[in-house]
Amino acid sequence: MSNTPVTFKDFNAQERDLLLQAAQKILAETSPSGNDIWPSIGRAVTLLPDSLAEKLGNISSPSGVTVLRGVFSVDDVAIGPTPEHWSAARGDELWDVLLMLASAAMGEPMACEDQQAGRFVHNIVPSRGQETTQTGASSTGLLNPHTEDAFHPDRAHLLVLACMRNHDAVPTTAASVRHVSLSEEDIAVLKNPHLPILPDTAYAPVPFDGEPIPVPVLWSTDEGMMMRFDPSYTPLSDGSPEFSEAYARLADELNKETLHVNLDPGDLLVVENDMVAHGRVPFRAKYDGTDRWLKRTLIRMKNGAQRRPAAEAEEHGYGHTLLVADLS
Repeated sequence: MSNTPVTFKDFNAQERDLLLQAAQKILAETSPSGNDIWPSIGRAVTLLPDSLAEKLGNISSPSGVTVLRGVFSVDDVAIGPTPEHWSAARGDELWDVLLMLASAAMGEPMACEDQQAGRFVHNIVPSRGQETTQTGASSTGLLNPHTEDAFHPDRAHLLVLACMRNHDAVPTTAASVRHVSLSEEDIAVLKNPHLPILPDTAYAPVPFDGEPIPVPVLWSTDEGMMMRFDPSYTPLSDGSPEFSEAYARLADELNKETLHVNLDPGDLLVVENDMVAHGRVPFRAKYDGTDRWLKRTLIRMKNGAQRRPAAEAEEHGYGHTLLVADLS
């Protein structure tokens, strides 16, 4: 277990009210499913008090894991039952707009045309038939630690999970590459592009006939070590013995450094995606409307590309097109 704590930021009633009022105004003027909502959100961000904008915008911590406590005030009855599939969510537009607003204060929200119908806010709920998949819809199976959308060169720099319901206190797991102990030999092996990372099954298939591109697992920056890690979608059986052994040692080290983060309704978990592998412990879904329900946004930072290997610019992303919100 890592000795590096999660960073917590508490939000007070006045800050919650300011965000709620801004979201209600946006929702009254625009549709949360239309692209015209983003300029309204962009304007709302500029009108936030400096202290609140700074609190949301300055997301950085030694562990790469920050919990914003009590950003929303969630009424367990008013939000209705947990949907049994992401597409079944209804009546939650206000929460989507609140999360869009908070996310836009952190950076540029992103989406993908081929995931959850291109929505910028994803619903993460257990779904029948997907209990053991390596996706957010799983439950009884361990969701293996991974960096989000590791297969794509334009993946998010920040991952945000907003808790709507968590009666069973199911924790999200997180482990930072900055806290692992690896030999110089292992680091050198993992910095060399050896195997590709393939698209995960949360994405709808798209026509693509290109070849998978090997990518490095680790790379160094002025800030420290960075990571691109998804063992569930990396063809590890194709790796050399040297690579496989180094990769296994990295996975073991991440397991030793794992933090377990329990979210309460209204909390936001922010994960720095180039530093931290996140996952989820197994749990048994009841499908009775009381199961764990998170909402997710993905965020691009304007200077984020400078932190990644230049070779990523040549990658194809397996034909998946990412969208970036236009806040102007």
